[in-house]
Formats: sequence, C-alpha cells, structure tokens
Amino acid sequence: MNTATKTTIFIFCALFSVQSFALEKKKYCLWDPVGKTGPVVEFFSDLKPKALGWGLDLEFITYTDEKVASNDFKAGLCDAVHLTAILSRNYVPFAGSLDAIGGILSDDELDRVLVTLANPKAGKLMTNGKYEVVASFPVGSMFAFVNDKNIDTVAEFSGKKISVLNEDPQALQLSSLAGASPVGTSLATFSGQFNNGNIDILLMPALAYNT
Repeated sequence: MNTATKTTIFIFCALFSVQSFALEKKKYCLWDPVGKTGPVVEFFSDLKPKALGWGLDLEFITYTDEKVASNDFKAGLCDAVHLTAILSRNYVPFAGSLDAIGGILSDDELDRVLVTLANPKAGKLMTNGKYEVVASFPVGSMFAFVNDKNIDTVAEFSGKKISVLNEDPQALQLSSLAGASPVGTSLATFSGQFNNGNIDILLMPALAYNT
C-alpha cells in the first residue's frame, strides 16, 4: 500500500562564520541509524576535506538516536545537525511540513518543490530565528507495512494499532480519522515494536525496510 506522501531528511545549522586566516572548529551532530559505519556517515565523508577550503575544521559526532542528536544540538553542543523532517519542525516549522501526508504526490511535484526552495526568494521560509535549513534529502514515498495482508485500504485501519513516529501530529490526525489506535514509536524502536506485535500498521519509506 502506497500512501501519498514523501519523507525528507534535513540538515540544520546555526550560521557559520568563516575566517580565511584560521580554521574555525565546528561540531556536526550526524544522525545515522546504523552508526559510524552507516550510509549517512559515508555520504558525508567527503565533507570534512571540502570544509577545510571554507576555513572550517568539522568534527562529526555520530548518533543512532536522532532525538539525542536533536537534544544535543538544541543544548548548543553542536553547530549543525542532521534530522528527519518530523523533528526538524522544532527548529524551522515550514521545512518540517514538507513530508505532510498527501502534500507531495509524485516525483515531478517533488522536483518542483526542491527547485522552488533552492530559489533565494524562498530563503525566508527556510530560516527561523538563529536556525537555517541548508539542505534536504528526499528518501522516497511512504508505504504501509501491515501484519495482515487483508489490511489493504485505509478503511481497514479502523481498530488497528498504528505507529506514530516521534509524536508526529500528521500521523496522529490520520490515526484519528481512520479510527486506529496510535502507538508512539521512534526510529530506534519501530521495528522491534512491529515485530513484537505492539503495532499492526507501520508507515515508513522503503529504505526503512532495507529495500
């Protein structure tokens, strides 16, 4: 079952002050569900040498729990952080709305959104106080993973236990409209809760299922 939504991963950072005469040390809270050997860490592996040319000495701090990464960033322990869109709402509300259920229905629409956000005129939408979104990474459509193949319409969500990731208000609203029972999950617990029967319906991108 394919739901009409996209999920997006964001980088957030306080503005960097680059000085050409000395390297400025900056810490980057990098969330990767696998850890230090994961795909996110590998993706950003070439950023450190590039940053030297910008006058920055980057130190990556890897987290497997994005909530801990977010809390450390909020506490000022990091200058930048890599999070999912859901948690990004705590910093830049507009950016965190890009994965709204039914908001982006196709790859063409996604392309238009990203091109629009790359326009300098959209800059004010991607900032909030001292926080700024500097990049976004779409990871694909959301799919419903169910413990019973007969659950193949939203109407059949009624009475079932559905995952609500990180207290996502959109998922809570979907649960309410469908008559399902919301169960709180995180990226560290969702798979175990599904496998243990604590939830019947799991909404995740294909990446979460290792496909």
